[in-house]
Amino acid sequence: MTEVTWDGENIEGVLEGRTLVTVDSDKPDNRFNDGKADPKGRLWAGTMGPEPEVGVVTPKQGSLFTFKTSVNGIVSAVTHLREIDISNGLAWSSDNSTMYYIDTGKRAVFGFNFNIEEGEISRRRVILDFESNNITGSPDGMTIDRDGNLWVACFGGSQFCSELLNDEAE
Repeated sequence: MTEVTWDGENIEGVLEGRTLVTVDSDKPDNRFNDGKADPKGRLWAGTMGPEPEVGVVTPKQGSLFTFKTSVNGIVSAVTHLREIDISNGLAWSSDNSTMYYIDTGKRAVFGFNFNIEEGEISRRRVILDFESNNITGSPDGMTIDRDGNLWVACFGGSQFCSELLNDEAE
């Protein structure tokens, strides 16, 4: 992960950057694919394996991380999930008890119990399975609206799908 300094206006010129943290060091062809800050401001970001040709990704190479900065400015990664195909959309329920997450290769949206204070996830379960619901395409980006509707972009499906959720944490 690299920190980039930009003045927010000038698109010409040189951007300054420095590497903050290295992840998946045993998989040098992996790349970050999606990330989002949780309601406490922690950055969650996930990787995916190499894509030797467009649309063909080496499966089970990615991971999902959060990042912590120490008082002396050193950033470290905390690994939450491994063997991810394509790490994608992240969203949190309005009561912050559930984190929603997409692994595009599995064609599903997953829910996890979410401990907002510790930034930990547990009890993975399928919330929306594209295959069993005959949804065209693969789940990609995601957001949740104030009414609890989870909106999922469908790569290769030319559509958004929406699922009304009732706080899934039990």
